Amino acid sequence: MQHSFYPELAKKYESIEIAVLINYFDFWLSKNKANNKNFQDGTWWTYNSVKAFSKLFIYLSESKIRYFLDKMVTLDILRKDNFNKSSYDRTNWYTFSDAFVESTKSICAFSQMDLPKVANRFDESSEPIPDNKPDDKPVSKPIKTYSLDVEFLFSRCLGLFKERKPHYLKNLSSGYETEWKDAFRLMIIADHRPPAEIEKILDHMTDITKSWWAETENIRSPLKLRKRNRDKVMYYDIILSEMQRPKKKSNYHQCEKSGWAEAAAADLKNNQ
Repeated sequence: MQHSFYPELAKKYESIEIAVLINYFDFWLSKNKANNKNFQDGTWWTYNSVKAFSKLFIYLSESKIRYFLDKMVTLDILRKDNFNKSSYDRTNWYTFSDAFVESTKSICAFSQMDLPKVANRFDESSEPIPDNKPDDKPVSKPIKTYSLDVEFLFSRCLGLFKERKPHYLKNLSSGYETEWKDAFRLMIIADHRPPAEIEKILDHMTDITKSWWAETENIRSPLKLRKRNRDKVMYYDIILSEMQRPKKKSNYHQCEKSGWAEAAAADLKNNQ
């Protein structure tokens, strides 16, 4: 399973570990909610032992996992209970607290899902029975998650736009977050761009003292970086060429007249 997190939650709780665990619970609680599975006490739950968690999160010891789970309960992120039929089964069950669900409606998938029609929760036939294996079986269509590099680049791009080009964010479509993250994912996977280089491109193309493109404002989202101009050169490569070409600061405002963009594209085309 790919581990990722929401940067805003990592910042809020000052813990990447808690943010990663939140993303894990969001995945499984959303899955169980969609499948109407593990419904108890008015909501949906997922269960696992500390030992099973340590096998999923190999970079955390059992003591650290226990610490973070208990801390998430203390912070009112999680509710913990035991709905096991056997008294000797001490496997803990977890779900998000009502307060956390209410505060993350714009972030977590579980908080955004409409409540399906469910059977009477007091009907014994609908009560889930924990099996011997942890509740971590892979599914064919998991909720979409992104790597830490993609999450960072999205957050970095959004921050640069807010700081330098806030008007870019006024008319964004409702699905811009997914579109931007998909664009960064393809840059890394399909175009083989190093994440560190992508970050430099984002910084360069929004800096009016360095880039002609920051002045013309022709590139208003990371999606444009993967598009091609009339010479079939990606705008990413054109900006990279501009960034790598030595140029005096006093000449930046003459870029348009001197054919800077055309020269950069021509260089790239001739070197292919």
